[in-house]
Order: sequence, then structure tokens, then C-alpha cells
Amino acid sequence: MLLHEIATCHGARGALLFESRSANDGISVSPGVEHLFERYVAEGYMALNERGTPMFLEHAPQFRTDSDFRTPEEQRAMPVYRDLLIPLGFAVGAGTVIQGTGDDMIGLTLEGFADDAAARQQLPRLDRLRPHIARATSLATRMMCFQSEAAVDALGLVGTAAAIIGANNRLRAMNAPFGTRMEDRCFECGGRLRFRSPAVAARVEAAVDEALRGGQPAATLLTSGVDAAEPLALHVIPLRTAARERFESDGILLIVADPRNAVTPKASLLRLMFDLTPGESMLAAELAAGHSLRNAAARRGVAYSTARVYLRQIFAKTGCHRQAELATLLTSTLIAAQPPG
Repeated sequence: MLLHEIATCHGARGALLFESRSANDGISVSPGVEHLFERYVAEGYMALNERGTPMFLEHAPQFRTDSDFRTPEEQRAMPVYRDLLIPLGFAVGAGTVIQGTGDDMIGLTLEGFADDAAARQQLPRLDRLRPHIARATSLATRMMCFQSEAAVDALGLVGTAAAIIGANNRLRAMNAPFGTRMEDRCFECGGRLRFRSPAVAARVEAAVDEALRGGQPAATLLTSGVDAAEPLALHVIPLRTAARERFESDGILLIVADPRNAVTPKASLLRLMFDLTPGESMLAAELAAGHSLRNAAARRGVAYSTARVYLRQIFAKTGCHRQAELATLLTSTLIAAQPPG
């Protein structure tokens, strides 16, 4: 990876590339600093960005080090240095801010120098490299944007409503079907995807934050429109490994799952929400209606022993452990699916 090579050639342990446009942001992290960046985000330092703010405000046309902005005493008094960077050996870095080819900005930092003297020794070499980095990264980030848009547009050609967002719901790409299906449920404002329902917005934000931290692998959320008669299930899928390479993004893929999908006419909302098989979803609907397991099996024409197998599988997929708990979950899901009164 180019970022890693740039870092190691100059005596650093890794590098981060931050690209910001009026519409969205993107971050690339080399393998040597992935664990640092994960903690930086998870522990809230990314939101404050106290360490990087002076560099971005100065916008100097050269590389700068931490000591250009703060003394060692000031660093030791700041939580980001005291509790994270210093203990992990990343107290000394070098970075620069580059104006992009349009309404965009790029920040590049090399992290984990042995000490300030080692970082300063590399500044002349980095400054000579800076113009080449500026041209290459500006072109690369533009291409990544186009590739993300092309990927969701390709999904739109086969009827899949999809969008890609990053941290803080930054909208990276959205196809026409997504805009059409989600028209009265969300809107773009200030480069971010905003959901009209506060409850849905909070759930999406929580799911995205969890996914970006590498926790929850995926999630499915329920969303109803202000005036829409039908609910939609929204799949929240982190773009990792092969998916990240295919979409040229490390963000979150949002896919709208419509219960009226003509390709799968028997798909029910419960199937979409909990990834149930047809047999499991039919049994779940009976349980949600208040029927006992034995009565539900009889109503659906399946053996009681088969229904018990279905129930165990439904427990595994929903995270429930008791039938009463499952009935409450299913009932609340179906109630939530009703359009607003």
C-alpha cells in the first residue's frame, strides 16, 4: 500500500489520508496505524480533532510536526496525547494540508516517528515529495468518488435502491431508485443523509457508528415514511475487504428492501427484518398474532416437531430465548411498521 511505503521510507510506522469535499469525506489508513485510528474514533478524539485542528487552520504549504504547534508540556496535559498517543508510541507525527483540484481538501499525516528529531530530519524530503503527493492524491480521491457513484448506479440498473455513507452520515453516493423509494423518509442536506424520523435517524447513526468501529457486522432497520402507507426495511452493510475494493469505499452501503419487491412476491416484512426463511416467517407471523406454537403449527399445516425446529432457528436469528420475548419483539416490529396515524 502506497501510504505504508511513504511512511516506512521516512521512518514512520504508518500514515493516514483524510480527504474532505463539500459533499462527503473519506479516510484511508495504512496497516501500521489501523489500531490507533480505531481507538482514535471509538474514544471520541476524532469528533474533537484537537490534535489536527492547528495544522488544518494554518494550512501551511509544507509538512509540520506536533512540536510546531504544542510544547511537550502542553502535549502531556492533553487527553489525546496523555491517554492515547504517548502510551501507544504515536506522540510524534508529521503532516500537511493540500488544496485539492476543486472544492476539496486533503490532509496527510505520517504517524509514529521515534522522536521529534527523527521527524524533523525527514521534513526536507517530505516537502520535496509534497507536490507529487498533491497531484496523485487529488486524482485518486476524485477517481474513488466516481467509482463509488458508478457502483451504486450499477445496482440501480438492476432495480436495487442503494446509497453509500461514511462517518456522520456523509453521503458518498446515491442512485436514483434510492432517492425515489426513500423520498419522504430522508433527504440530503449539507452533504449528509438526514432521516426525517428522529427514531430512525438515531438507529441509523448507532448502526453506522458500530459498523465503522468494526463491531456489528450488519443491521436491518425499519423505516416508515411520513405519509407512506408501507414500511421499508433498510439494510446497513459495512464495506469491508472484497466489498471495500469493489465499491472503492470504506463506508456503509445502505440497501432498501421493499416488502412489495416484485422479484420476491412472498417476501414479508418479518423475513426482511430478521432474515427468516419462508417457513420461519409464516410461523413467526402466527406467533406475533398471539397463537401458541402448537396452534401456529396447525394453522400453517406443519408438524409440531417441525415448528419447534423453526422456533429454535427464529430464536437464533432474533436473539430471543423465550417464546413470550419473541412474541413481544415480533408484535412491536409489526406495530412499528404501521404508517403514522
